[in-house]
Amino acid sequence: WMGVHLTNTFLLVGAQTLVVWAAGGRARMVLKGQGAVGALLGASVAGMLVLGVSGAVAALGDTLFPATSLADGLRQDVSETAHVLLRLRVLHPVFAVGLGALLVFVGRWVARLRPSPEVRRASVLLTGVYVAQLCAGVINLVLLAPVAMQLVHLLLADCVWMCVVRLCAAGLAEDAPRFEPSGAPASRVEPV
Repeated sequence: WMGVHLTNTFLLVGAQTLVVWAAGGRARMVLKGQGAVGALLGASVAGMLVLGVSGAVAALGDTLFPATSLADGLRQDVSETAHVLLRLRVLHPVFAVGLGALLVFVGRWVARLRPSPEVRRASVLLTGVYVAQLCAGVINLVLLAPVAMQLVHLLLADCVWMCVVRLCAAGLAEDAPRFEPSGAPASRVEPV
């Protein structure tokens, strides 16, 4: 239920982010005909949802089965007799590092294929906030997940999500310029 709750929160925060984006008088998003940009951004959104659910599971495991030291926590994670929440807890940092690399790659690639100032700003902001989030995750791990640090980590997760949504809005905007790496003339996306 924590995973469902977090996914619902991400969807609500994403909707609010899009409302703010649209209120700025920006062009609407077009999903049809986006090619690689649409696929990369879709993978980023799906990855963020999976990462969020794995974080909710990790937080639940930390709350229900607190560790007395970092070494104790790592022993719990790999123990054959550990509760399933503890064994799943190890997946979250692995997903976080992998998704972080994907998000940085996607942000830079979308900024190359949709070379607008909005896309470049969204890409740089996403990279910076994700680095801050990874640092907060390491601090959370080292401090054995105190509630205050879990809340900071969750707040930063919402900020990363807003950055991903902003990158999607900018990269999929109807008026976003298109760079065609093949050398073919740039095409215009037809509205849906």
